[in-house]
Amino acid sequence: MLEPAGQPVSVPEVGGGAAAAAPAKIKPKAKPKSPEAERVSVLQKIARLDVRGRVNLAVRGSKEERAILVRDGTKLVALAVLQSPKISDGEVEKVAAQKNVLEAVLRGITMHRRIMKNYVIVRNLTANPRTPIDVSMGLIKNLMVQDLKNLSGNKDVAETIRKMALRAFKQKAETGGKG
Repeated sequence: MLEPAGQPVSVPEVGGGAAAAAPAKIKPKAKPKSPEAERVSVLQKIARLDVRGRVNLAVRGSKEERAILVRDGTKLVALAVLQSPKISDGEVEKVAAQKNVLEAVLRGITMHRRIMKNYVIVRNLTANPRTPIDVSMGLIKNLMVQDLKNLSGNKDVAETIRKMALRAFKQKAETGGKG
């Protein structure tokens, strides 16, 4: 009920006393933000941006924002993530293993010498079915014997890559080389 001035009218409690008045004094607690609500807001934030804004966010954004933007359908945005000075080798390892990134991103990873010194990244790239064949063929020579064996039996990668891995595995197993 509202008074003519727009002020709420207080309604007396039935059986009013100290016990009935106490709950009215307690302020309702604000709900803590759940991680899911935070993620949605990041996705909404990214969805509202144009290409220029997404490129800037890819370079300057947080780890979570980069993880979303690296899978962006726009090649320019996805490649901008690799240009970020904040990107770590661990993030690149995860990107190299993802099957839902653009081939241009996987090819772009190989263009960074600092990144390609990490063996896990090289292994993830060769095992990724989305990696272009010419890139994978160049990386096979850098794999260890056990990884070559695993790659030669990996049904996800192209037949050409499996055959090359098997050939390199046999050659390295003969010579007893690990690297």
